[in-house]
Formats: sequence, C-alpha cells, structure tokens
Amino acid sequence: MNRTNTWALTALFVVAMTAAMTSCEAPYVGPIDSTEELAQHNVQINTSIYQQAPFEVAASRSVQEVSDLCSRISFAVFRDGEKVKWVNQTQTSADFGSAAFSLPEGEYELVIIAHNCDGTATISSPEKITFPNNIVSDTFFYYGTFTVGDEQTTLDLMLSRAVAMVRLSLTDAIPEGIRQMRFYYTGGSSTFSASAGYGCVNSKQTVKMDVKQDMVGKPSTWELYTLPHADNGELKLTISALDANGNTLYEKELDDVPITINAITTYTGTLFGTDPQDLDSKGFHLTADGEWDEGPYGEF
Repeated sequence: MNRTNTWALTALFVVAMTAAMTSCEAPYVGPIDSTEELAQHNVQINTSIYQQAPFEVAASRSVQEVSDLCSRISFAVFRDGEKVKWVNQTQTSADFGSAAFSLPEGEYELVIIAHNCDGTATISSPEKITFPNNIVSDTFFYYGTFTVGDEQTTLDLMLSRAVAMVRLSLTDAIPEGIRQMRFYYTGGSSTFSASAGYGCVNSKQTVKMDVKQDMVGKPSTWELYTLPHADNGELKLTISALDANGNTLYEKELDDVPITINAITTYTGTLFGTDPQDLDSKGFHLTADGEWDEGPYGEF
C-alpha cells in the first residue's frame, strides 16, 4: 500500500470516528422537531385550566381544556438559567396543550404560557415573557420546577389566569364617521414574569380596534387586558374615538380604574354626544362582573 492510500484510509477512519462520537453526544439544546425524538422522550407534560365560571352556576369552578380558552401555547424548559427545550403550538397542533421532551437527569424550571395573541409569545427567561406588538390577550401560565431521574416523568399541570380585564360597555350608539377606537392606559404591564406571577414593567399600553360599518348606530362593548403588578392595582385609561384620518372626535379619561387578577372590571356609560367637546356630562358607572371572579365594586 502506497503512502497516498494510507493517508486516505486514515482520513476516512477519523471522519467515521468523529461522526460516531457526535451521534452519541445528542445535544439537548433546542426545540422538539422530530417524530423520532418524541417517541424517545422521558418527560410528558399535560395541561388544563382552572376556570372561574359565572356565580349563578352551582358548580362555579371547573377544569377546562386549554383549547377552550386559548389559541396558542408555549412551553419552555430552563436549566441553570439557559433555555434548553421549547415548543410552540397553535390550536391546529395535533397535541395542543401537551408536550414531550427528552432531557438528561437533573433539575429544571418550566414555564408555560397560553394566550390568544396573533403570534407566538417570547419566553426569554422565567422572569421575562413578551407578546407580539406588546398586545395582551386573555393569558394563562404555569411556573414550577421538576426533577428528571432515571424513570419517565409525567406532569399534569393546571394553568392560572395572569391578566385582569376592563370591559367598557358604551350604551350610546356609535356615530357615523367613527372608524377606530383607541385605548391608551398606564398602570399595568405588557411583559410578564412567570416566576413572580405578575407583570414586571411599567407599560404604556395602546390598543386600537376598528369600527366596522355594521357597528355604527349601535351600542358597543370593548374589552382590554393587562398584566397587573400585584393581585390588585389601578389603571389610568383614555378612550378615544377616531375618524378615518386618525383625528380624535370624542375622548374620555378614567382615573383610578381598579383591576384585579382573574376579575373583570366593567364600566357602563356614554361617550358620544351632539357636541364632541361637551363631554363633562358623560358618566361611567363601575360594577363588578362575576364571569371570571369577584371583581371590584363601586360607583362614581
């Protein structure tokens, strides 16, 4: 055998050994992306939601499927501060609300976020979860730790609601010329800490909603979400009705709007009038809504 052939065989041997060693290491950083890996998983996660039903229902609390309340869900597994596994699902996913992972033995943190945004939530860490365009929808979460040993690990987990809702019920009809409603509010958060269970930044939230033609001439209801910084808090809210050019035709400010996690604060009143500048007489009344949980009471 000449020297050229010897070098060629040596190179082939090195390549083969490198490939074999690489396949044995099987790095675990990254999302689940193959049917084969799912078949070999050692951690199975199943989720459901503990939902507060209306007070008039005898059995007021019930367990519901995640798909009944949310259109998207994300799972993220952390180890020593590093995100090592994750999976994002929509309602069209075959196993929506469940996930399986292949993980080495050890201690892990788990974050689960379920919501209704038009896009995937970004779970940067257990302390920082953001949503597309900083828009908050009805949102549920789980945070906890778990241990992977030498046997299969199965986690049956219950998600909790993370948000408060403000529901605005306008009893007067939307006038012609209104094309969009804008809601600007401070006092809540659009970023969430799953480990703390609360919103974690002082956000200036702006939500714009189109007024469709079939809504003109009728009363309307609008729903806003935020992530409170504690179990209870307050918002400052400005409601604006805009024309096709973005000009404000009607506007109303509400101060000290009480919010509570897993509760709906409902304001009922009028916004529109014959004189867009004469808004002093436009009153809003605050009531509690029991659809989620007992909300704040009061009137002004």
